[in-house]
Amino acid sequence: MIALGIDVIVLGGGKLKENFSDDFSITSKACLDINGKPMVEYVLDALRGCSDVGRIVLIGTDSFKDRWTKKVDKTLVGKGTLTENLFAGVDFLKTKEPILLVSADVPLITSEAISDFLKRCFEMDGEAFYPIIPKICIESKFPEVRRTYFELKEGIFTGGNLGLAYPCVFKENKELIERIYSLRKNPVKLVQMLGLWFVLKFLTHSLTITDAEKNASRILKAQGRAVVTPYCEIGIDVDKKSDLELVRKILS
Repeated sequence: MIALGIDVIVLGGGKLKENFSDDFSITSKACLDINGKPMVEYVLDALRGCSDVGRIVLIGTDSFKDRWTKKVDKTLVGKGTLTENLFAGVDFLKTKEPILLVSADVPLITSEAISDFLKRCFEMDGEAFYPIIPKICIESKFPEVRRTYFELKEGIFTGGNLGLAYPCVFKENKELIERIYSLRKNPVKLVQMLGLWFVLKFLTHSLTITDAEKNASRILKAQGRAVVTPYCEIGIDVDKKSDLELVRKILS
């Protein structure tokens, strides 16, 4: 069982890939305005409202410095790739306990969703945990949302924008983490990493959650677990302008 008081790294260093805003002074996606509030602040508020969360490290741009000192324990300026920024946060925390990773572009996330995910992780054996959300949950609450889905024997799912793992898992899988992140929107290429047998089962919709966990564990050299959660908010990120318009409407 995992202890409470989980430390968190919020990855907020992503740059704008398209013209999300008329304010050209905004260069970080995390700082996009949503009804008068920077997007990352919704994430920080949700984390601070979760009693299971310990220290919070925010990784972003120079503009983040001294901006959210009351909501984070440390702000680090991201200067490299995703994994380099991640390891900067891991090195600062200096913990052997699991660390929660959260993307800064999930403004719909709630304290309840975070707490539920951690609770489910606490009840499972494992070293790395990743949430999957049933398609039916997202379509029932946010029918306008367009997501990338994958079909398993148990149902149709999408991935979440957070994860929990022990620091040793991060350190032993630096290149793999970078590659998986780059392919996160392409489930077919992701399953190709797991071998022909895995791909065949995936294509015939006979792949089970247990199959996926076993193959992920083999690649990570650590026990990986898929955590099914009904909290669809963690599966909705702002990846394009239409996403931004949608979350503004939902949060208005």
